[in-house]
Amino acid sequence: MEHIEEKELAFFGRITAGVTHEMQNVLAIIRESSGLMDDLLSLSQQANFPYQEKFKGALSSIEGQVRRGTELSKRLNRFAHSPDMNWGRIDLNETAEQMVFLSQRFARLKHITLETRLSTQPVFITGSPVRLQLVLFTCLEACWTSLQPGGKVFLFPHIENGESRIRFNCEGDLLNQEDFFEALSRFPLWNASKEMITELGGKVEKETATLSFLLIFPKETM
Repeated sequence: MEHIEEKELAFFGRITAGVTHEMQNVLAIIRESSGLMDDLLSLSQQANFPYQEKFKGALSSIEGQVRRGTELSKRLNRFAHSPDMNWGRIDLNETAEQMVFLSQRFARLKHITLETRLSTQPVFITGSPVRLQLVLFTCLEACWTSLQPGGKVFLFPHIENGESRIRFNCEGDLLNQEDFFEALSRFPLWNASKEMITELGGKVEKETATLSFLLIFPKETM
């Protein structure tokens, strides 16, 4: 059964990766076309061209959205390739940044801000990329579900005491006046996430800070 699930993940990843490649081609054509239109407008600056400034404003907006779409497509493509490696070396800096980027829309709907503060040194673990990303997303979702609108969630990958760690630090008020871990434990996937963390060789540890906890993993061994 597990082998079949791996095949299913690989299938969804392969299709998604193929579609994102096509999306990048579409965006490249839009960028080239808008660039050509901008050049033509520049050549006609001295002519009495009606609505020239409005056209320029529209082209600028198109270029901004193309840049945004290109970045979204690249991130989704990278995510789609996650099942390519069942178990291996994972960069926690890169993975934390990736999941915060992909989770922005979900948090924004709850009026929660997500940020990553990356370590200045490489932070690696050995494990399943798909499972780790699911763990990070679940922890992020548990945080923004527990916070009132206007709150913030920060991720800090780092190395401490010879261990690879990711600190989840929240700022703001809880929806209910209760212990932070009690609020997290009521999130439907919290216990399943803790089990996956254990399977990755890690653990969850509460910090002295009220709205903070750590995911702790053994440092990568070569």
